[in-house]
Amino acid sequence: MHRRLQSILLAAALSFGLVIFHHPAGSSPNHKGFHCTLTYKGQLVLAKATFMPNEDETEMHYMLEVQNLEDITMAHVHLGMMHHLSTPVVWLYPASPPPKLVPGRFTGVLADGTITAKNLVGSLRGHPLSDLIEEMRAGRAHVNVHTKRHPEGSICGEVRLME
Repeated sequence: MHRRLQSILLAAALSFGLVIFHHPAGSSPNHKGFHCTLTYKGQLVLAKATFMPNEDETEMHYMLEVQNLEDITMAHVHLGMMHHLSTPVVWLYPASPPPKLVPGRFTGVLADGTITAKNLVGSLRGHPLSDLIEEMRAGRAHVNVHTKRHPEGSICGEVRLME
């Protein structure tokens, strides 16, 4: 029953555009983070992501919540424009390759963790985490959730600075 109540509350929060997020230890509530609303074909909101860097930008806590998404295989942060072929720079789900199927419909927290420079891949491999944070500030990052039906990416959204 408790799990069902959590699912109902999450669905309501996603429907009303609320972001459920806590400030991890070492971060400042005044230090701006990032958010992302992921949609299907720019219309139906199916996920929310939040990213909160610590003050020295060596760690960034993230949470990715999805609503009623079927057969999820992976989720990443990509650089560049949405809907253009690009390689991931951070794996969000699973934490690293290979992809891992979440069978059936899923609603809830898909991924929650901390990104450090060690997690950067692709064009940011070997870079400090602050390089990813700068790309996010400049509006050059997006989150993409891949599914079995849409291996190229089912839903995506631009990462934006929290106001």
